Amino acid sequence: MNTLGENNTAIYWGAFNPPTLWHQKVIEWILKDEKWTIDQIIFTPDGARPDKKFWVSLEEREEIIEIFYEELQNMFWAHVDISRHFLHGKNGSEINTFHINKYFEETLWVMPYQIFGSDVIPDMETWWNNPDRFAQERLKKIFLNRPWYDFSPKWLDNFILLDIPWLIEVSSTTLKQMLESKQAIDHLLTPEVHRHITENNISYNS
Repeated sequence: MNTLGENNTAIYWGAFNPPTLWHQKVIEWILKDEKWTIDQIIFTPDGARPDKKFWVSLEEREEIIEIFYEELQNMFWAHVDISRHFLHGKNGSEINTFHINKYFEETLWVMPYQIFGSDVIPDMETWWNNPDRFAQERLKKIFLNRPWYDFSPKWLDNFILLDIPWLIEVSSTTLKQMLESKQAIDHLLTPEVHRHITENNISYNS
């Protein structure tokens, strides 16, 4: 297992549909942890994906993402940036970890870390477009420890395990389910994202 050195960038990519307080707290924890130095996190929302149903339009997703990013900027300033490259891409269904890494390596001239939940580990062996076990061995990874997953992989390299014991697990999927059943969600969203969703009566129902 490698440790993080100086001048590191981490890529935090996903659907963020919608972005939650949990996503914000993950960014805050990584930036403030003194065991390593992450200089910058690039918030990277993706576009159309065959494994995701967004229900809201791309325009609405973009507006919510921009609101969330502005909140991140107010908190972390230059330590958080955004990439809209994949959000606006036309081939979202063909984008995976390998594409993300290649794009940022060419943009940044260094290999960045990518942030994952540790529950993706069992599926990494079957990821498509993963030449010579790139994701398992050479890709630089920060894993967010999931409490229900026994983290004991002996076939992984180049990773850091991040344990956030005080953080309540809130996924965007769980949040959408709560919205559908009319449960209170104000404690799971950042203030401005919550205001926008409630004031505009945005629904994530099919």
